[in-house]
Amino acid sequence: MTETNAKLAEIFLAFSRDRLMNRQWPRMKACVEPLTVEQVWWRPNEASNSIGNLLLHLNGNVTQWLVDSFDRNEDKRDRPAEFAADGGLTAAELLQRLGATLDKVDDRGTAGALRDPGLYGARARRCLPGGGALRDALRAGCLYYEELAGQGSWVLSGSN
Repeated sequence: MTETNAKLAEIFLAFSRDRLMNRQWPRMKACVEPLTVEQVWWRPNEASNSIGNLLLHLNGNVTQWLVDSFDRNEDKRDRPAEFAADGGLTAAELLQRLGATLDKVDDRGTAGALRDPGLYGARARRCLPGGGALRDALRAGCLYYEELAGQGSWVLSGSN
């Protein structure tokens, strides 16, 4: 990796981490924490996902793309189960699960692998040239955070 690319990667990573951990994660927690179990698992219709489904799915994405890929763990994700779930966990339990996964990424510096030239080879499953695994996981995470925060606000407003 050239010095310029390494610097750009460092800037991208710092920006993405700040956006995800210091802006969107706290906002999502604030929207989801007050929800009842019924509100977490409510679906506007059969074709839609609940907030609980989106939290399980986001946790699956982060685990698959940013933990298991970089740690070279076996991928044990059950994506269909993320969308099939229809209850059983509280808002606090779902947030704790996702928070623990985000802590793994942050504490171990998994995202720091972006500076590793091996990232551009076989190191990360689903890796695209230019750090695609990290970029795509962060992009998807940001979109899910926005969707969750919006849906949580809508549920709390009593519109359902």
